[in-house]
Amino acid sequence: MASNKSKPGRPVIKAGTSYKSPSIPELSKDKNEIILGLLSSLLEPIGRHRAAHTVKSSAKKSNKRKRTSEQDTDPAVNPQPQEPEILKHLTVGLNSTSRHLEAEAAFSKSEQTSVPDKETKATEQATRKRMGVVFLTKPKDNLVYAHLPLLCYASSGAEKEKSQHTRLVLLDPACERTIATAMGLPRAGVVGLFDDAPGAAPLLEYIRDNVALVEVPWLEQALSGKWMGINVETYLSGQV
Repeated sequence: MASNKSKPGRPVIKAGTSYKSPSIPELSKDKNEIILGLLSSLLEPIGRHRAAHTVKSSAKKSNKRKRTSEQDTDPAVNPQPQEPEILKHLTVGLNSTSRHLEAEAAFSKSEQTSVPDKETKATEQATRKRMGVVFLTKPKDNLVYAHLPLLCYASSGAEKEKSQHTRLVLLDPACERTIATAMGLPRAGVVGLFDDAPGAAPLLEYIRDNVALVEVPWLEQALSGKWMGINVETYLSGQV
């Protein structure tokens, strides 16, 4: 008579490092609302400017009307209104924010590995635009944005004062619509704010007092040169 006992599955071995993943500080509901309110107030001039001065194109204009319109919009006759100053102190979107953080990280690395003369260092510091905070309105487990904690951490490597380190603020995903509306944009998943942004002092001060720094344990442990070992787990297939 055949046995009803099933054969045990083959053992599965899973190996991983002991390094912990980067941690993004989470906000309470009250802090989320306060930061959203301060940020929206700061960005509203951008939305008002775009609403008042953005001309929607029309594909039904005749060539004659088009030529007349071009004459009417001649910069010499009707100069373009000046954009809000805050626009010069922002990065909007994942790509532009990531590029700036990468440049900051490269600058921090050069500061740590080389000793430039005082004049060169003063010039670099004067022309440098330092990112104070990055706002993220996407789920933190979204792989598209998984590099932001590391970039925020690496971009602050040359800053001795922790209060000057770049903060990564994880807002509720529902906040994206409010921020996008304030800027007159369809989306606003990632927004970077520079330290010298006009009118941003209350927002930056509140964030530095209430939002913890990004932690990247694996980078700190890897740079220490200490062997952390390997985690090995063994289990049978079919078992949870």
